[in-house]
Amino acid sequence: MHAKAPLILMLTVILAAGCTWPIGEKKSEAGRRQGQLAATCKDQAQCEEYWRRTRRWIAENSRRPVRDATDWIILTEDGGSFGVALTYRITRWPGPNKSGEIRFEAGCSYFLPCSPSPAQALEQYRQFLGAS
Repeated sequence: MHAKAPLILMLTVILAAGCTWPIGEKKSEAGRRQGQLAATCKDQAQCEEYWRRTRRWIAENSRRPVRDATDWIILTEDGGSFGVALTYRITRWPGPNKSGEIRFEAGCSYFLPCSPSPAQALEQYRQFLGAS
């Protein structure tokens, strides 16, 4: 019975590694908007201000390092199978007449509860933006 323990442990680790929420690895259809709508901006100036605040919010609130930051996406490092700190993907999408929207995704492992919860983080983010 003891001889099988390493095999069971190895299989558990492999399965656990496959069950993390791979926020940075999602392959979406081109143009498909994922995540919760966090804010809508009416013009380019407001979109730029929201994006500036987004960068600041991530710097102040994410416990994970930023993996990618452009004018259209901010993505933090994945936390692995047992991470409780949120991984973020925040995207900016253009709209008509230089308007736009910002979408928010947050998650962590499937095994432990996230801290804070994704819903709490979204609410904090919206408040920080001052978006209605």
